[in-house]
Amino acid sequence: MSLLCLSLTSTRGTCHYGAAAPDGTLLTVCGSTSPNLRFLAETRGHAVCQECDRAHTALTASWNQPTRRFAEGAGPRAAGHLQLPGFLRAYCGKALGAPAFEDAKPCRSCVSLADHIRVFLRRTGYRHPTVAATASVLYEPLSRSAEVTATANGFLF
Repeated sequence: MSLLCLSLTSTRGTCHYGAAAPDGTLLTVCGSTSPNLRFLAETRGHAVCQECDRAHTALTASWNQPTRRFAEGAGPRAAGHLQLPGFLRAYCGKALGAPAFEDAKPCRSCVSLADHIRVFLRRTGYRHPTVAATASVLYEPLSRSAEVTATANGFLF
């Protein structure tokens, strides 16, 4: 899957990674929505959305089974973070250290990005070999609240 660079303006601001849904709607990986999104050929003067940047890494990396890890310097009761493939960084952007215990509570920011990726893949019709399975195996969705919020913003069908 090749991700497009999308923005509201052509000269500056924040750009997002995304793709076109089967109906032609432009969707961002992070869930940002606007009817005024447009394709950018170049990103000069644009800052890349941090969540889209991490999602892009997750979607374009060669996949091994990701693991849950503690943030660098965290204690054994800390939240477990979903590791970006090939990096010692989490979906939420934190630097990672030791592997997390199986029963470690999940980081809500990592779960949120995994949910956004899962919704994006469903909306675009793209099947990534392991992203959907990984997100559902390592983390339960945030609950229906994430999908309800996304639906209210017009993100889900």
